[in-house]
Amino acid sequence: MNQLSTEKRLFQYALFFKKSIIIGLVCLMISVALELSGPFIAKHLIDQHIVGVANHYVVNETESGIKFEGNVYERIDRTQSESDEQVTLFQDGLSFYLFNEKVPLNASLDHTGSNEFTLSFEDETYVTTGRELSTPEVYTFFKGEISSIMWLLALYIGLILIASYFLYFKTYLLQFASNRIIQKMRRDVFEHIQSLPIKYFVDQPAGKIVARVTNDTEAIRELYVKVLEVFASGAIYILGIFVALFILDPKLAGICLVLLPIMFIWMKAYKTVGGRYNKVIRETNSQINANINESIQGMSVIQSYQQTDRMMNEFEELNEKQRLFQTKMNTFTAWTSFNLVDVFRNVALVVLSYTLEEPLLTVRHWYQRDYYML
Repeated sequence: MNQLSTEKRLFQYALFFKKSIIIGLVCLMISVALELSGPFIAKHLIDQHIVGVANHYVVNETESGIKFEGNVYERIDRTQSESDEQVTLFQDGLSFYLFNEKVPLNASLDHTGSNEFTLSFEDETYVTTGRELSTPEVYTFFKGEISSIMWLLALYIGLILIASYFLYFKTYLLQFASNRIIQKMRRDVFEHIQSLPIKYFVDQPAGKIVARVTNDTEAIRELYVKVLEVFASGAIYILGIFVALFILDPKLAGICLVLLPIMFIWMKAYKTVGGRYNKVIRETNSQINANINESIQGMSVIQSYQQTDRMMNEFEELNEKQRLFQTKMNTFTAWTSFNLVDVFRNVALVVLSYTLEEPLLTVRHWYQRDYYML
């Protein structure tokens, strides 16, 4: 109940500057939407202008199209021509072939002869004629796509620059709101301290009270920064990524959803264990500040009664306790958060490699082919 009350009060402080926070979060959502447009642009670029070049083509009499060996070719998905004469630009690994008739693009090339080829697809066999194209000849079909590729890349860069603009305002506004919240909180704490009875100051060391006003409020500022910026950013990014995944590949998005409950359970466990360590660390820091403050204020008395060794031992005991729990916290963090990220990343790579084996091979083949063409 006490914890819930504290969280409520922290939320109420955030409401004093809700305008800046809301505008900052809106800027964050806009920037995330702009950044996540990249996969859609990349999908269109690869499907239509890179992998899509290996396609069916019609032979027509118009001047617009790809001029090759005295004929004009147009991709079947980009023309309204009803010509019965169709050819296939077929890709097999790093090699491209121009077949004189329409064959399935996903077929397997089983046998190559001088000008006769055998392909298989879904238990059917296709025999066709054609020839393998050289690198300059393949470039003839790619050449018309370069301008579109450059425009899409320029569009993506432009969206990233606009997203950076919104990210700047997001960071500025959320940091501004966090600093204003802590400014108001420190003022309220100091005002409350002045209203406390004298007996409270007799029972509480001055250093501990100072730590409440300075160190603890600074820790709360970090909390606001992480909650408003890191946590909110992560939540919006995850939401946007899953929306994009469901649009691009629902199967892959469904697989990735399995990670969410695992991450939630892991976060709850981290909060429980890490919270215990942090509580001891914060209390020990307050005791260290109190010990230092008392030692400085009463140094003349301490030295007069030769109590320096005792005060040093008390300080060292607190210092060692703080170091011990800080080490435990660091070790716990190292074993959990970072290792968990590595595990999830490696598992995701394995799943993606299995799920997207064919598309990844196609893209890899194109990159290798493009490298050799250059």
